[in-house]
Amino acid sequence: MDVRNVQKSGNAFYVYLPTIWCKQNSIAQKSQVSFDMSTRGNLVLSPYISKLSEKVLMLKIPESDMFILNMFIAGAYINPVKSFTIQLEKDVNSLDIVDHKKILSGVELVEFDKKKISCESVVSIEDPDLIMGIMTRKLIAMINSIINGESKELVEKYEDEVDRSKILIYKSVVSSMMFKRVCRLRHIELLYIMTIARDLEAIGDHLMEYSEKNKAALKALLRIMKQLDSTVKKLDQQAVIDFLNIIKDFSKKYNTKYYNHLKSIGESMVDWLITNQL
Repeated sequence: MDVRNVQKSGNAFYVYLPTIWCKQNSIAQKSQVSFDMSTRGNLVLSPYISKLSEKVLMLKIPESDMFILNMFIAGAYINPVKSFTIQLEKDVNSLDIVDHKKILSGVELVEFDKKKISCESVVSIEDPDLIMGIMTRKLIAMINSIINGESKELVEKYEDEVDRSKILIYKSVVSSMMFKRVCRLRHIELLYIMTIARDLEAIGDHLMEYSEKNKAALKALLRIMKQLDSTVKKLDQQAVIDFLNIIKDFSKKYNTKYYNHLKSIGESMVDWLITNQL
């Protein structure tokens, strides 16, 4: 840690920027920097980037396998591009891709035209922590819908929104790391958010395999999701310990597919907490 003395000139306070940081970010006389406030009150200083050099991505894929194509569509989407086009050697049926794994459901309008897949407008997301909160609350709504016996279509809608949230988080993290743009969160925090989002999406996938016999487990899972939502907002030691205890109690009562993902989320929360304490 580099500690610097705050100096004063008139009514203004200032510190000198580290020379090595200036060299790494091409900061020179008359360069501009930007300031932002983190969620914990820290001042974030970043090189000022007036406009990202958004790219137009063109790919040629000699495959027609839906599994492979979906991977490339998702990869093109989460990277910071203005638009993308995937040229194919064979005609593709758009319904096959959508039915395989609605991987971009509700995110963007991806168009299919015989041998071409394209997306002309890609959003930019700067608050992955807020998206993770939305993702958690969508899972809460999804579990409630299953417990209350609501329509399968509504449950599927929530699951699509959970998938959408994970894609947006991945896109935000990749963009932040590539362009060093202004972000309230540090890169290590982005890593924890992306890891938690991955496990939340997996829990949503397991919920689609729900059976009536698991209603008690679902009610317990509902309490865990509400606890997670509260814990992320506080992120203090006692809140994290309480979250770990409720996961431990869940594992003793229910032998379900959810536990490994809940445990992984707990590990990420502990790592995140210790990082902040450091």
